[in-house]
Amino acid sequence: MSSRPSARILAIDAGRLAATSGIVWVHVSEVQGLSARAAALGRFGTSFYIVAAVFMTALPFFARSRRSAREVVRLRAKRLLIPYVLWSAIYAAFYLGTMLPQGYALRDIVSLWGPLAGTAPHLWFLPFAFLASVVTAGLMPRLLALEERTLALALVACVLLSYGVVYGVLLPTLDHGGLARLSLVRLGRYVEEAPLALSALFGVALYGKHRRRLGRLGAQRRRRLGVGLGLAFLFGQTAYFFALEPLRHLFWTEVRLFANMLGSLLLSLCLAMRGNTVVAWLARFGRATYFAFLVHQLLLDLIKVPLAGVPGHGGLALALLTTAGVFGASLALGVWVPKVPGLRALVP
Repeated sequence: MSSRPSARILAIDAGRLAATSGIVWVHVSEVQGLSARAAALGRFGTSFYIVAAVFMTALPFFARSRRSAREVVRLRAKRLLIPYVLWSAIYAAFYLGTMLPQGYALRDIVSLWGPLAGTAPHLWFLPFAFLASVVTAGLMPRLLALEERTLALALVACVLLSYGVVYGVLLPTLDHGGLARLSLVRLGRYVEEAPLALSALFGVALYGKHRRRLGRLGAQRRRRLGVGLGLAFLFGQTAYFFALEPLRHLFWTEVRLFANMLGSLLLSLCLAMRGNTVVAWLARFGRATYFAFLVHQLLLDLIKVPLAGVPGHGGLALALLTTAGVFGASLALGVWVPKVPGLRALVP
């Protein structure tokens, strides 16, 4: 296989810029006390990354490469789990070094740590993405052997069943306090995101079956498709903003079904617009978002206390400025760090 990134990979790299900025916005909004529905406007970012993890794991099976499922899993483990361990150590040292001198008890500091969560709020994604990759590598060859009609029916059944069970049965009954006492912090988030990862398996397999036909659509038809997907994304964001509050009371969650749809739409939009000159230019910075995603929480924790005394704290303007600053600094570090041999292991 060629080492040159394909148009599909470049398109996903471009999408990572929007996804990572959305994640930074969520965390800034939460720290600065903005409304839940304002923060929700960035939740598509994590969903994008989950679908992208399934997609990237599936790519070797589309091309019928000689990589075995075991080899794909080994490469994903190296890409996801090594940074997970290293960044968990970094955040543990940071929180212990900054919070113990402030008088926090060690028990309180480590209460939100665990094997599924790491030592920072966002690190849970790396082992979750690895688990999604393991399932994808095991099932994708079998799914690609199915007829398209069967895959489409399986996708619909998976969406209805998985979201119904999670939102109707599992999430309302989860004892988060009990999970924390068992060091299973963030297991609830795994449960909440599982329907997207499972549904993405069938959706990505359908894409794999259709990819050659989609590639023959032509630039103009792909552009029209991209415009339609972009409008659907904007409509979904608007619906999420206005529907979140009443639905939160109904489901007792952030109703990530909306975010899941939005993340899937964004990835589809990027694939539809692949080959576009703007997408190709943005992709140059997309790979820096791997590191930006991991480091942004540390930068935000460094500045959140000083920012609490700044006029406008809790308002939209300061939140937007903070998001731009943290995202920009994280992205700049993401461009620089891979060039330093001793720091490359920190980048997935």
